[in-house]
Amino acid sequence: MNKSKVYICGKVTGLEKSESVLRFQDAEMKLRNIGFDTVNPIRLIEIESLRRGFLPNWDECMKICIRELVQCDYIYIIPQDVATSNGAKLEMVIAYQLKIQCIKITNNE
Repeated sequence: MNKSKVYICGKVTGLEKSESVLRFQDAEMKLRNIGFDTVNPIRLIEIESLRRGFLPNWDECMKICIRELVQCDYIYIIPQDVATSNGAKLEMVIAYQLKIQCIKITNNE
């Protein structure tokens, strides 16, 4: 049986790299602990940067991430600062339009 796959959505641009990495790792750990496979966009871009030898620009990063988002069963939105993130807002609109269900994690999980 395949595990459900969750795309992790949140603000990256404008944050210190260490802060965004920590937020996404925390969400990824919580989701995996309750049985989901995860898609962490920070990891996607790290892999793509290594493959290319340079960090893709914002537009290319979003194309990479959106390709993965549309393959997911769910989206999880990291709540901090998401309203000020153009990328996260775009991902949320796409998920909503494609009926990719948003899941929430309680502090107990």
